[in-house]
Amino acid sequence: MNGPYAYFCFDPRDGEVFYVGKGRGPRVFRHVDGRSQNTRVARRVAEIRRAGFVPLVEMIPAKDDAEACALERWMVLQVGRRDLGRGPLLNMTDGGDGPNGRVFSDAEKAAISARLK
Repeated sequence: MNGPYAYFCFDPRDGEVFYVGKGRGPRVFRHVDGRSQNTRVARRVAEIRRAGFVPLVEMIPAKDDAEACALERWMVLQVGRRDLGRGPLLNMTDGGDGPNGRVFSDAEKAAISARLK
C-alpha cells in the first residue's frame, strides 16, 4: 500500500491489539520487524518472535494524511492506551501526531544515520 493508511498491530498468541499507527509505504513494517522507536513495542515484538510467531497487521486505507491521522486518533481512543489504564495499547500518544510524508534532507538523513550507528 503506497498511499496513507492507519493500522493495528496484533499479538497472534492472544489476538490482543498492542499498537496502533499511521503511515505510508513500508512504515508499518518498522513495528512488526522490531525496529520501533517505542521500546515497549520493540520488546513486545521480540517476545512474539521468540515464541515463534510474527505480529499480525490490519491496514485501513485513508484518502489522505489528514484522514490517516483522524483514523489513528479514533483507533487509539477505541482500544485505549495501557499507560493511561484505558486499554492494552503500548502507544505513547493519543495519535495523529508525527511527521506525515516528511521528506528528510541529505544532511538530516546523515545525522539520523550517525545517531543510530
